[in-house]
Amino acid sequence: MPFTAFHCAPVWLIFLARPKRFDWIALSVGATLPDILEPLMIFIFYRHYGEVRVWTHSLLGAATIVLIGALLVSVFVVPRILAYLRDKYKDKRFHTFAKIDILEHRGSILVIIYSALIGTISHVTLDLFYHASNPIFHPYGSTAILFFDDLMISKIITTIVTGGIFCYLAYRFWWKT
Repeated sequence: MPFTAFHCAPVWLIFLARPKRFDWIALSVGATLPDILEPLMIFIFYRHYGEVRVWTHSLLGAATIVLIGALLVSVFVVPRILAYLRDKYKDKRFHTFAKIDILEHRGSILVIIYSALIGTISHVTLDLFYHASNPIFHPYGSTAILFFDDLMISKIITTIVTGGIFCYLAYRFWWKT
């Protein structure tokens, strides 16, 4: 994805379909964390960039390393940041989505876990349409699904669709409120 936030579009649609069954923060963090972890892990494992991407963008990595990171960030980091912004600026856009207070609408730890897992897997799955080779089945191989067998067309279609959904949802549920 050219813009990591576009990975949120599919999981926000999932949340809107059944808001009581999912945790918005965990879905969003899970959907973006593979790309955010990548540069952070490069600083730690700077000689092994290829291995870092393999683990952050595979199903196995999504269900283990990235999931643990998503849980930690979803439970301990993002809620504190959103609460701080809410209290400092008194703007409900920092803690609401679709008129739901996402700080108050937190599920049980089980809901947070499966929401984060759905987010991480949606990221890995969406990247199948955007890269010529994806380590989705690492350590057993990689694959890609391209529209019309053309990487550029696949990137354009994926970006337009996810970007359009992201911009519409952000406008409808944040800017328009």
